[in-house]
Amino acid sequence: MKKIITPICFAVYASMSFAQQNTLPNTTNSNAQSNTNGKTVENSALSVKDSFQIKRNLYLPNLTSTNEPDVNEVLMVKSDGFVVKSNVLELIGGLYLEKECSQSYLDNPYWMNGPSKLFTHCPEMKVGIGTTTPEYSLDVRGIGYFNDRIMVGTPFNASLPAYFEGYASINNSRPWMRFTTLDNGTDKTAFLLEKNGNVFCTALRVRYSNDIPVPDYVFKPDYDLMPLSEVKKYVQTNSHLPNVPSEDEIKENGLSIEQMQLKLLEKVEELTLYVIELEEQRLDQATKLSDLQAEIDALKREINQNN
Repeated sequence: MKKIITPICFAVYASMSFAQQNTLPNTTNSNAQSNTNGKTVENSALSVKDSFQIKRNLYLPNLTSTNEPDVNEVLMVKSDGFVVKSNVLELIGGLYLEKECSQSYLDNPYWMNGPSKLFTHCPEMKVGIGTTTPEYSLDVRGIGYFNDRIMVGTPFNASLPAYFEGYASINNSRPWMRFTTLDNGTDKTAFLLEKNGNVFCTALRVRYSNDIPVPDYVFKPDYDLMPLSEVKKYVQTNSHLPNVPSEDEIKENGLSIEQMQLKLLEKVEELTLYVIELEEQRLDQATKLSDLQAEIDALKREINQNN
């Protein structure tokens, strides 16, 4: 009877001792092996070929870190306690998945992050820079600098975005851009850009480019001014002035403010030359009429004297 009780007591004592220490004896099994990703690890201290359960902590003090590019799988602990193998990309997607925008998050917000990004997914969240009471999604009270581009709405051409780009439905009545000044308590719109392309402003100054010459050349002595008779023929044939874009050209290519203003100035200067020429003709005719009138008056006096 004594021989039977002794091993049982020893087994119970060993079990209690192992449970309290939560450690494995520092022994090796020369026959134990583990196989990972095609690589066999000899002399493993513990080799488990089936499921096992850990009710407290798992202590792994001497893990080997790696930055090998071929490592693409990790271990994850699920909510039910099971450890599963997962792909690294799936892990990243799970970590940076936008969570529910709850009231607790709104009461105590924090930044979320992902690969190359820092964000908050709640549309109700207001971020203030230079203010503790932001009124908009991004409220900057100061100078903002963008060294690339600013986009409003959905980019129209994602492959080649503009430096400032807006995109919205034509049914939206809001303008693209507006600058307002405060004058004696009254808001006055100084600049307004509508979605249909209309621009409203109090003044417009176009910077001159050397591509289009200023038409001072019209007043130079060697300028070839078209006679009015030829202008008449040209207008009757083409339905527009010489050296001025036609209706079809404007519809196809648009209207350049700088080009059209200088062309109109050219025509005004040509008209000035025509007026000067007509004035010279009028003065010449007036002189001739005056001379003729003098001769007529002289003839009348001579006839009256003879009578």
